[in-house]
Amino acid sequence: MTPTNLFIFIVAALGRVSVNLIGDLYITEIILLFTIFYLGKGFSWLLKSRTFNMLMIFAGLWLLNQMITDVYRATPLLDWTRGWAKIIFLIIDFTGVALLTRFRMDRIVIFFSGIGFSLLLQYLFFPNEAQVGGEFGDGAWKFGVGAFFNMIAAVFCATKLSRRLMGPVGGYLPLIVVSLIDLALNNRSSFGLSMAAAAFGMFKQWINHSPRLRERLTLLHFVCILVGGMVLSQGIIAIYTTAAINNWLGDAAREKYEMQTTGDIGLFQGGRMESAASLQAIQDSPILGHGSWPKDVYYIQVMVDTLTARGAHFSESIYEGDPLIPTHSHALGSWVEAGVFGGLFWTIALILAIISLFETLKREDTPASFVAAILFGYAWACLFSAFSNSGRISAAGTLCLIASLISIKKQSGR
Repeated sequence: MTPTNLFIFIVAALGRVSVNLIGDLYITEIILLFTIFYLGKGFSWLLKSRTFNMLMIFAGLWLLNQMITDVYRATPLLDWTRGWAKIIFLIIDFTGVALLTRFRMDRIVIFFSGIGFSLLLQYLFFPNEAQVGGEFGDGAWKFGVGAFFNMIAAVFCATKLSRRLMGPVGGYLPLIVVSLIDLALNNRSSFGLSMAAAAFGMFKQWINHSPRLRERLTLLHFVCILVGGMVLSQGIIAIYTTAAINNWLGDAAREKYEMQTTGDIGLFQGGRMESAASLQAIQDSPILGHGSWPKDVYYIQVMVDTLTARGAHFSESIYEGDPLIPTHSHALGSWVEAGVFGGLFWTIALILAIISLFETLKREDTPASFVAAILFGYAWACLFSAFSNSGRISAAGTLCLIASLISIKKQSGR
């Protein structure tokens, strides 16, 4: 491993070590800030990337939208400083990782291997509440050990060693293995995402054997394939449903499934109950948001009333603590806090991720399962996971992966 690659790995592996300044500030982000100053003299090549420029423009509009919203809403000082810092450091992280990796696939793979180790190191040395609470599957595995193995399986699929050891199936088999462990431990989202990434890798291998088919594949065809894949994903849901109902995954999995699917609410919405409140908050203020860390018990009640009307169960604990407007989505959460450009940034990034997956199929030597694992997970986060401080670094790496796949032809002389 070259010194540069080793440095990239170490920077990513420190991604969960934080200091508390304006909220959580991670050691990796401090290093990336100094990286920008050190490598800034070579910044001109980066500006040749149209994808980088587009994302930066919309990130800037998101930040401006957040600033205007917080001034208009008279957001408390501590809240708006944390809200602005979250966006500013995402911009810093994206720029720093871009300068380090130079949008090279091998360096991006190394960066994500470091991200995987950061999750394991956090669990071993300074676990958070999510990693140590509840059952092993819902805590330590889902947010620590399992997250590490899922990431390392994806990275291993991108290495030459996997193919030497396992042949062609080495490009996707590690993800299948870890996904079955996810299923056994009731980690539903990781099971589905890893299986989908493995299926994408198998599909890529198939079209690699038919150059004419790959040449004729268009973006419209690919979108239709994605839609078909979503339909087929109902089969995966059926597998989980059967396993949960028959108690094959244990009492905790069965009880969780029953709680989240009571009434006429589906499994996805049952696991993301906050969407009812988020959508109402956006409808009430679609252009300007509600401010950084917005608090309003009214929207908690909106969520409760919606779930009650549909016959779903909910925990009384949602009334505890600060009455933050419930959000569980990068896109919806940013829209609720900042306004329309918060949601637009993540929507554009999601569209670019889809285009990146298409570009992966069109190139013969791109590690398909690895790319799919990162981008499927990213798409899931955009739609169904809150944008946390700890997610900035991995999001920055994902944006660099997207830029490497879309802008590679426009970055000559790198």
